[in-house]
Amino acid sequence: MNISGHRLSSAEIESAIVSHPSVSEAGVIGKPHPIKGNVAKAFIILKAGVKASDDLVEISRSTSRKLLVR
Repeated sequence: MNISGHRLSSAEIESAIVSHPSVSEAGVIGKPHPIKGNVAKAFIILKAGVKASDDLVEISRSTSRKLLVR
């Protein structure tokens, strides 16, 4: 998918998110965006005993953003 001029695969983003120790599985789809071309939407399954939190949401966002900077 093309996100703000950067070519990324959903598998690449999924792999980055799953690298977090609290994440069990992740799935990513591209969704059309009028300005950016596409945006990535992630579906994340946490490991047993891990509670969802705003911190985990921000960690998944920042992990995905790092792919754009490389």
